[in-house]
Amino acid sequence: RGRGWLRTLLIGLGLFVATTIVMLLTRNPNLYPTVILIGNFLVPVVFVTFLYDHQHISSLPLATVATSFCIGGILGVLGASVLESLALPIAGNPTHGLSLSGALAVGLIEEGCKIAAVAFLARRMPHTSPMDGLLLGGAVGMGFAALESTGYAFTTFLLSHGSVGASLAATVIRGLFAPFGHGVWTGIL
Repeated sequence: RGRGWLRTLLIGLGLFVATTIVMLLTRNPNLYPTVILIGNFLVPVVFVTFLYDHQHISSLPLATVATSFCIGGILGVLGASVLESLALPIAGNPTHGLSLSGALAVGLIEEGCKIAAVAFLARRMPHTSPMDGLLLGGAVGMGFAALESTGYAFTTFLLSHGSVGASLAATVIRGLFAPFGHGVWTGIL
């Protein structure tokens, strides 16, 4: 009880390592999407599982949290992609860097889109505690993080001319930093 997140982490980590090893040993490119999806969704799913395991003062059902993770993450990524391409055309080109003001604009756009997704999803939900907002925000933020990290892994793969190692490195690095980013900020907001 309260340790579902740990079980999810250990099982997911085992599956990520096993799938990566099998992909590398067999040189089977069909396993690449599986490795990248497991790797990029592992930490966000564990983070939301941790929040759900410790949501003693919230009455949100698991289905609502899972729906928020999936739909909210997709809505956030879509909204941010459209707004970033309109506000900062260079943001759509991964080979160019962003200025400090551009990076701040991207952050504000992403946070705004995630909060809009939370508001959209929560518009007809009965709210019984502040924990409901934290849980929904964390789920939407981590859904966004999982999808965005998957995109970064794919972009790294393309820009490195098919380097699986570079893509895996991007996946691991983004996974290590994921608990300190999108989920926390959207949950707080």
